[in-house]
Amino acid sequence: MLSFIQRTRNNTMSDKIQTVKINQLSRFYDVAGEKVRALDGVSLSIAPGEFIGLIGRSGSGKTTLLNLIAGLDRSSEGDIYFKGVNISDKSEDQLALFRRQEIGIIFQSSALLPLLTAYENIELPLRIGKISREERETRSYEVLDLVGMGHRAKHRPYELSGGEQQRIAIARAIVANPSVILADEPTGELDSVTAQRIFKLFRKLTDDRNISIIAATHDRGIIDTVDRVIELRDGKILLS
Repeated sequence: MLSFIQRTRNNTMSDKIQTVKINQLSRFYDVAGEKVRALDGVSLSIAPGEFIGLIGRSGSGKTTLLNLIAGLDRSSEGDIYFKGVNISDKSEDQLALFRRQEIGIIFQSSALLPLLTAYENIELPLRIGKISREERETRSYEVLDLVGMGHRAKHRPYELSGGEQQRIAIARAIVANPSVILADEPTGELDSVTAQRIFKLFRKLTDDRNISIIAATHDRGIIDTVDRVIELRDGKILLS
């Protein structure tokens, strides 16, 4: 049985169709003739609207797992199913389209483009996706308001605090209406109060938009906010 903390909500895992299903997933590298396993036989299911906290020490495999789910890296063994479709054998072009349509990614640093305003940073993925100008504007301002940053739309990243930059990054991640958000240490550069605000915003997104969120973090303060906490150790899910 997996070691996790389960919060009681209206819907349980058994009531939901799985958005992501991971089956015996492994990723290993050959280093000086020795096989090093960054991830070792991980199996996991994620339901729509589920908020998962992925914890573990540096080197435990958190980032590797997120990269595999996003199709940014290839597994050595095992399969990843997204809404019932195996994405493990998809081409790079197919994976790029998959990410654009289904996945939002948030990094430890906001990774905003410094010469663009907050609005322009958010709008950019829609522009790349060839969404009409009218719809780009509607959706961009909608998510700006959702993260409480409508009043900062015309500001550039250097004019924003760290927490404000991260909220813009979250808005950019959700503007394309993804099914899943993958967040890799999204509060690592923020103070504890701002970090809690970000976690509460994630909670709101899962509750209001039915987006599944996997947030890798060292911050155990996330425990009170998520549906499940899953701990990785040496590339494996910690067993009870």
